[in-house]
Amino acid sequence: MVRSKIFTIINVGDVEHVAFIKCDFPAICNFGDSNSDTGGISSAALKEVLTPNGETFFGHPSGRFCDGRVIIDFLGNLDQIGCVKHWNEIAEDKVFQLRAQLPNATFTYVVVRTAKSALISNAKNKGFVDPFEFCCGSFFGYRHVMCGKKATVNGTIYGNPCDNPSMHISWDGIHYSEAANLWFANRILNDSLSSQ
Repeated sequence: MVRSKIFTIINVGDVEHVAFIKCDFPAICNFGDSNSDTGGISSAALKEVLTPNGETFFGHPSGRFCDGRVIIDFLGNLDQIGCVKHWNEIAEDKVFQLRAQLPNATFTYVVVRTAKSALISNAKNKGFVDPFEFCCGSFFGYRHVMCGKKATVNGTIYGNPCDNPSMHISWDGIHYSEAANLWFANRILNDSLSSQ
C-alpha cells in the first residue's frame, strides 16, 4: 500500500495556501504523452532534458518537458489517454470495465481537453498571455530551436526562457507550463472534470 499525499495550491488574495489530502492506494497509473510524463520518455529515448526545463520548481532539469511540475505531479490518481474523442471514448469504456472487474479499486477518468479548451479560449481572463506565445524555445518556419538549445537567426539569439513562465500556458510550444498544469490539476481535484 502506498501512503501518499495529494496537494493543491489555493490562492486566497495574494497568499498561496497548500492543502494536503492523505491518500492510501497501491499504485498510480498514468497514461498519456510527454505532457503528462515525469521523465520516462526522456529516459526511454535516451534524450537529455536540458536546462531551463525544471527551473520553476526543481531548479534543474527533472526529466519533464516543462518549467516545473506536470499535472500528475499535482494529482494522485489521473487516468489520461489522448485528446481525440474516439480514444477518450475507448478509455472511458475501459475505465467502466475496470471498475466492474476491480470493485475495490478507484479509477478516475478525466477529459483534460475540456479544461485545455477552457483555458486556451480564456487565457487573458485567467491571467495568462496569448496562448500561442510560448516561454522557451522558438519556431522559424520549419526550424525549431528546442528549449535549452540556442541558435542565432538573423543575428538574434533564440532559445532562452522567458522571464515569467507562470504567465504562459505553453512552456515550449508543445508542453504546458507548470502554471497551466496547476490550473488543470485544480479543476481535476475539485471534480469539475473527473468521472469517478
